[in-house]
Amino acid sequence: MGALDKPRDVAFGDLLSDPQGTLVDVDTQPVRVLRDHGKRDLLVMRADQARRNAELLDALIALLEAHVEGGQAGAIAAVPAVLPWADVLPRVDHEMLVAEFLRVTQYRDSKARVNALDVLWEQWEETAAAQRDETMLEAHRAPIVDQGPVTC
Repeated sequence: MGALDKPRDVAFGDLLSDPQGTLVDVDTQPVRVLRDHGKRDLLVMRADQARRNAELLDALIALLEAHVEGGQAGAIAAVPAVLPWADVLPRVDHEMLVAEFLRVTQYRDSKARVNALDVLWEQWEETAAAQRDETMLEAHRAPIVDQGPVTC
């Protein structure tokens, strides 16, 4: 499930009559329960995904504010405070992250922009996780050894 995925719409009656069947795919896609008579709809999603969405939006807003106030240099300087997981990344990675972030925010298609931002965040989080994992880091630093042709 990507951040800010469009929810699947279901009728409130369907939720009441078959809650398990109605929410069977809530792990992969949020569900918007449509209610009648002017009542506000309900959104059902995993709590961890709701937290991730909130964190992603907060980070996006903070980086955009830092960019507005201090340009690209301001956004780069804000990375460690805005993205705590990025503290292990070197400054050059902060620069690349901000450059990619600013490029993606200029996409005209909002759905493509949200999807690209979600992928960007996920890839950079994984890069930071690899930096924290000494075994993985050493494996990436090790020389590549040619073991001859691949046979099946």
